[in-house]
Amino acid sequence: MAIAEEQLSIKTLIRAVTDELLASREERLAAGDPAVFEVEELTLEISFVATRSKEAKGGLSSGL
Repeated sequence: MAIAEEQLSIKTLIRAVTDELLASREERLAAGDPAVFEVEELTLEISFVATRSKEAKGGLSSGL
């Protein structure tokens, strides 16, 4: 799942991590590989930086 920067939300991030973990498990099982470790509980520590910007564009042209 590709996450576009402008679409990133907590929900999207959690879904992406879940999808990655499930895909990894499915690949391992399909290959017949044993589990390297078992996880009963997973805690994610996520840091966010919130920014807001307005972009104003203007211009000046002169005919010389």
